[in-house]
Amino acid sequence: LRIYRLDSKTDKNICFELEFQDYLRKHGIPIPVIYKNINGNKLSIVELGDTKWQVILMEFCKGDIGFSNITYSNQLIHELATIQSRMHKLGVAFSKRYPCENKWRNLKDAYAERINTSKPSEKVKRFIKRAGSFSYTLPTEITYGYNHLDINFDGNVIVNNETISGIIDFDDLEYSPNIVCLGYTLWGILFDYGVDEMNAYLKRYQELYPLNQFEIEALPQ
Repeated sequence: LRIYRLDSKTDKNICFELEFQDYLRKHGIPIPVIYKNINGNKLSIVELGDTKWQVILMEFCKGDIGFSNITYSNQLIHELATIQSRMHKLGVAFSKRYPCENKWRNLKDAYAERINTSKPSEKVKRFIKRAGSFSYTLPTEITYGYNHLDINFDGNVIVNNETISGIIDFDDLEYSPNIVCLGYTLWGILFDYGVDEMNAYLKRYQELYPLNQFEIEALPQ
């Protein structure tokens, strides 16, 4: 059972998110089935007093979630890179069905301005200032599609017996650059494990969905 955060998404946006998951599942991506309610709708609305809750019921996927329970074996790295490359291709195809003109133009830090800098040391304050001033203009030649934007083993990938049994949590779904989605995943692997695992992931991804030169140059950003 999934209960959405209050006022985080409109009913229309959630239904679009569910439609995208159906589309991916029909093309072989391991995504739990979302069940319909008694009225034939996948999104249920529950009103308690003046509060409206948005709810969906999903198929249960057996397995573990969280990097504390999972190690990045070569098999898992290979499998997730394969799945993500296919999801990116499908996300581009899905965008042909639902065109979107809103494109990401720049990459900027979204967290530095929220940090209380009254207590950290001067060294930390300088780091936060540098992070807050970061800005990178994305090349116009990169590929866009509908992307998950949070694919990692730390909560959104379910693993059962060294096999990925489910990809969940599509609440960040957005029309966005494929390399941003890929970059988030690579960062998670680099941060939790290391350079070799990150390079192995990128190598497998590019075997199935090669990046163009502009994307390769932009990816480190």
